[in-house]
Amino acid sequence: MKSIGGFFDLELPPAGPGPHPGAVALSTGRACMGLWIQDAQPERCYVPFYCCDALIQPLQEAGIPFEFYSIDEQLCPKELPEEPGNDEWLVWTNFFGLLGNRLEPLSKAWGGRILVDNTHAFFEAFEPKLWSFTSARKYFGVPDGAYCYRPDGDATEPDVERFVPDSACHLVARYTRKSGEAFSMYQEAEEALDCSLKRISKLSEKLMSGVDIESARMARHRNYEILVEHLSKYNTFSLANCAPVKTPFCYPFLPAKPIARHNLYKKNIFVPTLWSDVENREVDDFELERRISRDLLPLPIDHRYKPNDMLRLASIVLDNIW
Repeated sequence: MKSIGGFFDLELPPAGPGPHPGAVALSTGRACMGLWIQDAQPERCYVPFYCCDALIQPLQEAGIPFEFYSIDEQLCPKELPEEPGNDEWLVWTNFFGLLGNRLEPLSKAWGGRILVDNTHAFFEAFEPKLWSFTSARKYFGVPDGAYCYRPDGDATEPDVERFVPDSACHLVARYTRKSGEAFSMYQEAEEALDCSLKRISKLSEKLMSGVDIESARMARHRNYEILVEHLSKYNTFSLANCAPVKTPFCYPFLPAKPIARHNLYKKNIFVPTLWSDVENREVDDFELERRISRDLLPLPIDHRYKPNDMLRLASIVLDNIW
């Protein structure tokens, strides 16, 4: 029953249809993997070594054996089984949202037994006849939110509870606190997330229903093109310098000589490491993945930034190349 009276709610924009109406709206990418594990019941998986621990955590908690596979310089899988078993699955990541056209041959080879990690491809997360998922937190200011597509298009929600965020204070703190304090609160909120299979929170559902998805998508394309124009000459990662057909996650910049991130931080340019987990794994080989994790700069291109912001970003990066 709707309450009447009391203090006012947070003022939010009018609700629209929200993103991904054909997907199951869950709390996190790990929750999406939990739904896949529950429904598909994979018995063994191949997972890219170049990934964060959050991608393998649901497999570990479910007791599903997995094996890391390597990638080539175009970020495509290497040395996968030529004839995978009927109980084996491939976890494939669309790195930086640039690999969407590389999926079809793999789908045929694996008989559709592929889980597509499209957390870097929010706007084109749906993959026909395959399991796929994406995450809202990597694109928008929400405490949770992820979208999972089943191969048969069934968007029926699992009979589980909604996620209740421990806090959304880090989102407000971007406006009310110093950036260091807000980032510390963000880290605490991220640490609180786990593999629980839960539906999206009411707060995130409401927030996402008011997002102008098309404007956000167009801003990414525009910002990407600006960075390509100014930085492609110095980018050794050739895949990044092609005009993207779909919507990229970032501009992946791999300079010939590494740029120290703290030099960028001094100029208020905050570039994450994707992913520090890679360097910390006590596994032999995978030198390419370790180098990419250490040296590649995933430069932000999202809808918060205007062309002048991208020009400033490019200028600061170039100052650190010389």
